[in-house]
Amino acid sequence: MKLFILESNILPKKTASAASISAASKERWRRSEEAFPDESRLDNLRAVRTLKESGFNGLIEIDHAPHPIGDTDYGHMSHAFQIGYLKGIMQGAGALE
Repeated sequence: MKLFILESNILPKKTASAASISAASKERWRRSEEAFPDESRLDNLRAVRTLKESGFNGLIEIDHAPHPIGDTDYGHMSHAFQIGYLKGIMQGAGALE
């Protein structure tokens, strides 16, 4: 199992036309709030342990998170926290190669 860091600023951005996004999807997106991984209802340690026990050998990727005050436009502080948190979870689960 490997930690995968997606550098979104070097990939082409995909844009969807307004017509292709349903009204329900737009409403869910409007009401959603980004959260850090440790604020999730998901038991991340249990999830990674389950992946390891099942033989999963793919990638785990960080996702969007809030930008704390003073963070860069890219979100360097947010990304650093997410990477450190995920590495700690993976170490705790014995899942780092």
